[in-house]
Order: sequence, then C-alpha cells, then structure tokens
Amino acid sequence: MQERREHVQYDKTYRIGGSIVHIVAPRISDEEREKRLEEVARVIWMLLDQVGKTKKDDSQDEKPAP
Repeated sequence: MQERREHVQYDKTYRIGGSIVHIVAPRISDEEREKRLEEVARVIWMLLDQVGKTKKDDSQDEKPAP
C-alpha cells in the first residue's frame, strides 16, 4: 500500500541525532497574533508582580526587630 503525501512547506527543520524534526508554524491573522502577544504580556506582568510581592515579603522578614 502506498501513501499519498501532500507537499508541506516546513518553517524550520532540525536534525537531532538520527531524527529529523519538521516545524510547521500556525497560520494566524495579524489580529490573532496581537491577541496572543497581549496575553503573553499580561501573564509576564502578573508573574513580575508576584515576584515583586515575594521579594518584598522576604525583605521584611529579614529586618531585625527594634
């Protein structure tokens, strides 16, 4: 039995050891790309805010008692 294969354009190809890995990036609109970037930025700011709160709490724990 013979398989039919469509010609696929790969965005990136990696050779790792004896394996070949082909990457095909999703085709998205500019609007979808912008939404995704905004979500990434929102998550980054949320994480930075959490790290800042954790560091502030840690620094208060280290202050000597009067």
